[in-house]
Amino acid sequence: MFDRTRSLREALMMRRVLRFLIVAALAVGVGCRPAGEPDAAPANPAAPAFSFAPDAPPYDGPPIRFEVTTEGPATQFRWSVTAPTGGWEVTFEGGRTYPPIAHGAVKVLIVRPGADEMVTQTQEEHDGHYRHGNLTAKTAELLVRVVTRGMTGDDDDYRVAASWSAPE
Repeated sequence: MFDRTRSLREALMMRRVLRFLIVAALAVGVGCRPAGEPDAAPANPAAPAFSFAPDAPPYDGPPIRFEVTTEGPATQFRWSVTAPTGGWEVTFEGGRTYPPIAHGAVKVLIVRPGADEMVTQTQEEHDGHYRHGNLTAKTAELLVRVVTRGMTGDDDDYRVAASWSAPE
């Protein structure tokens, strides 16, 4: 009888330990993500049907905010890239328009530090803007090319980082 009671107690204890481990594993697996991983950009349900980079792979760079305002016959494009302060550069490369459908696009180059560079990891906003005086945009997109400093890349490897559609 003593052995049976002891094995029953051990079985109950093991069951409690197992239950605790399962709950802990679920909490860690569901509620956590690696440090430094950027928030996923929200999907834009009103993304324009036309794109200057229709076959480009998905954007995989630092988080970007993109805003478009129209003032009469002019359109103002603003963007903000959240990247570490050390070694990252954000440069405006140009704007494009497609007047028949009032579509605008902004091209931005992001240069990230090379693998052998030591840089700080404090986050910073890299802001930019572009104004087009002859287009009242109804749709727009932010085209981004991300390259590593010291490496040569494709000069036309732009990816759609953000899209915008005017409210109806």
